[in-house]
Amino acid sequence: MGKVIRWTDKEDTELKNLIMSGLSFGQASKILNKSRNALIGRADRIGIKSSFVTVKSEKKLTEPKIKLVKKVKIVNIKEPDLIETPVDISFRKDGGIGLLDLTIHTCRWPVGDPASSTFVYCGEEKNIAKSYCSHHCKIAYIKSSHATKKEKKGNNANV
Repeated sequence: MGKVIRWTDKEDTELKNLIMSGLSFGQASKILNKSRNALIGRADRIGIKSSFVTVKSEKKLTEPKIKLVKKVKIVNIKEPDLIETPVDISFRKDGGIGLLDLTIHTCRWPVGDPASSTFVYCGEEKNIAKSYCSHHCKIAYIKSSHATKKEKKGNNANV
Protein backbone atom coordinates (compact mmCIF):
# COMPACT_ATOMS: atom_id res chain seq x y z
CA MET A 1 0.00 0.00 0.00
CA GLY A 2 1.17 3.59 -0.59
CA LYS A 3 2.69 5.99 1.86
CA VAL A 4 0.17 7.39 4.37
CA ILE A 5 0.18 11.16 4.40
CA ARG A 6 -1.21 12.85 7.48
CA TRP A 7 -3.26 15.99 7.09
CA THR A 8 -2.85 18.77 9.62
CA ASP A 9 -5.67 20.99 10.84
CA LYS A 10 -3.93 23.89 9.10
CA GLU A 11 -3.96 22.02 5.75
CA ASP A 12 -7.65 21.12 6.23
CA THR A 13 -8.51 24.78 6.87
CA GLU A 14 -6.43 25.94 3.91
CA LEU A 15 -8.08 23.34 1.64
CA LYS A 16 -11.52 24.45 2.80
CA ASN A 17 -10.68 28.14 2.21
CA LEU A 18 -9.26 27.48 -1.28
CA ILE A 19 -12.24 25.42 -2.38
CA MET A 20 -14.81 27.81 -0.87
CA SER A 21 -13.07 30.72 -2.61
CA GLY A 22 -13.95 29.08 -5.92
CA LEU A 23 -10.72 27.37 -6.88
CA SER A 24 -10.89 23.97 -8.52
CA PHE A 25 -9.25 20.96 -6.92
CA GLY A 26 -6.63 21.07 -9.66
CA GLN A 27 -5.76 24.68 -8.87
CA ALA A 28 -5.73 24.04 -5.11
CA SER A 29 -3.49 20.99 -5.60
CA LYS A 30 -0.76 23.21 -7.06
CA ILE A 31 -0.92 25.55 -4.06
CA LEU A 32 -0.94 22.77 -1.45
CA ASN A 33 1.61 20.59 -3.31
CA LYS A 34 -0.66 17.54 -3.14
CA SER A 35 -2.34 15.59 -5.89
CA ARG A 36 -5.78 16.60 -7.11
CA ASN A 37 -7.16 13.19 -6.12
CA ALA A 38 -5.72 13.54 -2.62
CA LEU A 39 -7.56 16.85 -2.23
CA ILE A 40 -10.82 15.43 -3.57
CA GLY A 41 -10.59 12.46 -1.19
CA ARG A 42 -9.76 14.64 1.82
CA ALA A 43 -12.53 17.12 1.01
CA ASP A 44 -14.99 14.25 0.80
CA ARG A 45 -13.85 12.79 4.13
CA ILE A 46 -14.10 16.10 6.02
CA GLY A 47 -17.36 17.13 4.33
CA ILE A 48 -16.25 19.98 2.06
CA LYS A 49 -18.62 20.39 -0.86
CA SER A 50 -17.08 22.00 -3.93
CA SER A 51 -19.12 24.73 -5.55
CA PHE A 52 -16.77 24.64 -8.49
CA VAL A 53 -18.62 23.23 -11.46
CA THR A 54 -16.97 22.72 -14.79
CA VAL A 55 -19.01 24.39 -17.50
CA LYS A 56 -18.32 23.13 -20.95
CA SER A 57 -18.36 25.85 -23.54
CA GLU A 58 -21.34 25.64 -25.79
CA LYS A 59 -20.34 24.81 -29.30
CA LYS A 60 -21.66 27.12 -31.94
CA LEU A 61 -23.91 25.48 -34.45
CA THR A 62 -21.98 25.46 -37.67
CA GLU A 63 -22.06 23.45 -40.78
CA PRO A 64 -20.59 20.02 -40.26
CA LYS A 65 -17.00 19.63 -41.34
CA ILE A 66 -16.63 17.39 -44.32
CA LYS A 67 -13.61 15.15 -44.49
CA LEU A 68 -11.98 14.95 -47.87
CA VAL A 69 -11.83 11.45 -49.21
CA LYS A 70 -9.86 10.07 -52.10
CA LYS A 71 -11.63 10.48 -55.38
CA VAL A 72 -13.05 7.21 -56.55
CA LYS A 73 -13.88 6.49 -60.11
CA ILE A 74 -17.38 5.09 -60.34
CA VAL A 75 -17.67 2.36 -62.89
CA ASN A 76 -20.96 0.94 -64.01
CA ILE A 77 -20.73 -2.80 -63.63
CA LYS A 78 -23.23 -4.84 -65.53
CA GLU A 79 -24.98 -7.22 -63.22
CA PRO A 80 -24.81 -10.81 -64.39
CA ASP A 81 -27.95 -12.13 -65.98
CA LEU A 82 -29.97 -14.01 -63.41
CA ILE A 83 -30.48 -17.59 -64.36
CA GLU A 84 -34.04 -18.62 -63.79
CA THR A 85 -34.00 -21.89 -61.92
CA PRO A 86 -37.15 -23.89 -62.15
CA VAL A 87 -39.01 -23.93 -58.87
CA ASP A 88 -39.93 -27.41 -57.79
CA ILE A 89 -43.26 -27.33 -56.05
CA SER A 90 -44.50 -30.57 -57.57
CA PHE A 91 -44.62 -32.09 -54.10
CA ARG A 92 -47.26 -29.42 -53.21
CA LYS A 93 -50.74 -30.30 -54.32
CA ASP A 94 -52.21 -26.78 -54.07
CA GLY A 95 -49.13 -24.77 -55.16
CA GLY A 96 -48.28 -23.11 -51.85
CA ILE A 97 -49.76 -20.62 -49.36
CA GLY A 98 -49.60 -16.87 -48.86
CA LEU A 99 -47.89 -14.98 -46.06
CA LEU A 100 -51.06 -14.54 -44.02
CA ASP A 101 -51.77 -18.26 -44.19
CA LEU A 102 -48.47 -19.28 -42.53
CA THR A 103 -48.80 -20.87 -39.10
CA ILE A 104 -46.29 -22.23 -36.60
CA HIS A 105 -46.79 -25.65 -38.19
CA THR A 106 -46.24 -24.76 -41.87
CA CYS A 107 -43.06 -24.75 -43.96
CA ARG A 108 -41.72 -21.26 -44.59
CA TRP A 109 -39.74 -22.07 -47.73
CA PRO A 110 -40.21 -19.19 -50.19
CA VAL A 111 -41.32 -20.20 -53.65
CA GLY A 112 -40.87 -17.81 -56.58
CA ASP A 113 -39.95 -14.15 -56.80
CA PRO A 114 -40.95 -12.09 -53.72
CA ALA A 115 -41.75 -9.14 -56.01
CA SER A 116 -44.16 -11.27 -58.02
CA SER A 117 -47.85 -11.48 -57.31
CA THR A 118 -47.59 -15.28 -57.54
CA PHE A 119 -45.05 -15.52 -54.69
CA VAL A 120 -45.99 -18.16 -52.11
CA TYR A 121 -44.53 -20.26 -49.31
CA CYS A 122 -44.36 -24.04 -49.36
CA GLY A 123 -46.91 -24.51 -46.59
CA GLU A 124 -46.37 -28.25 -46.03
CA GLU A 125 -46.26 -29.50 -42.44
CA LYS A 126 -42.82 -28.58 -41.07
CA ASN A 127 -40.39 -30.61 -39.00
CA ILE A 128 -40.37 -29.92 -35.26
CA ALA A 129 -37.74 -27.30 -34.31
CA LYS A 130 -37.11 -26.40 -37.97
CA SER A 131 -38.63 -23.81 -40.25
CA TYR A 132 -39.04 -26.12 -43.22
CA CYS A 133 -40.67 -29.38 -44.27
CA SER A 134 -38.50 -32.50 -44.70
CA HIS A 135 -38.08 -31.83 -48.44
CA HIS A 136 -36.76 -28.30 -47.89
CA CYS A 137 -34.69 -29.28 -44.84
CA LYS A 138 -32.63 -31.50 -47.17
CA ILE A 139 -31.91 -28.41 -49.29
CA ALA A 140 -31.46 -25.84 -46.52
CA TYR A 141 -29.44 -27.75 -43.95
CA ILE A 142 -26.11 -29.13 -45.11
CA LYS A 143 -23.97 -31.09 -42.69
CA SER A 144 -20.82 -29.23 -41.70
CA SER A 145 -17.43 -30.70 -42.52
CA HIS A 146 -16.93 -31.12 -38.75
CA ALA A 147 -20.00 -33.35 -38.50
CA THR A 148 -18.93 -35.30 -41.58
CA LYS A 149 -15.47 -35.94 -40.08
CA LYS A 150 -17.09 -37.19 -36.86
CA GLU A 151 -19.27 -39.61 -38.84
CA LYS A 152 -16.24 -40.95 -40.72
CA LYS A 153 -14.34 -41.48 -37.47
CA GLY A 154 -17.38 -43.27 -36.03
CA ASN A 155 -17.67 -45.56 -39.07
CA ASN A 156 -13.96 -46.46 -38.91
CA ALA A 157 -14.27 -47.38 -35.23
CA ASN A 158 -17.06 -49.87 -36.04
CA VAL A 159 -14.97 -51.72 -38.66
